Amino acid sequence: MKYIALIRNINKDIEEEVTVTINEVTLTGFANVCPYIIKEGQSYPISVGITVLDEFEIVEQQGKEKQFYRDGNSFAYEISGLLTEHGILDANILIEDEVFEDYQYMYGKYVKIKVDRISLEFIEE
Repeated sequence: MKYIALIRNINKDIEEEVTVTINEVTLTGFANVCPYIIKEGQSYPISVGITVLDEFEIVEQQGKEKQFYRDGNSFAYEISGLLTEHGILDANILIEDEVFEDYQYMYGKYVKIKVDRISLEFIEE
């Protein structure tokens, strides 16, 4: 999914670390693809992905929350949202990933996942 993201911060010490705001959700992630120079305070088209380094875990949640919760100052996030019938996680930002295909029995349910980091791909227009 393509979004317009406002660049809040570009970390000068950790290459590729960028903090963005999309639809009133602020995320810190890694600019895995950035084919042009970006500047703080400017908006750019991006897509949002997830990176899981170890085993992927998904659990059904009791409530109907849609949120990104950052684990302290780490790059890890717990993401809550609706796993749609199309295998897309709706956490107020839509996340499409092949990993959800293995969890079709969770489609239509509210779930929580843990990811090691958020991937940001800046799109050329």
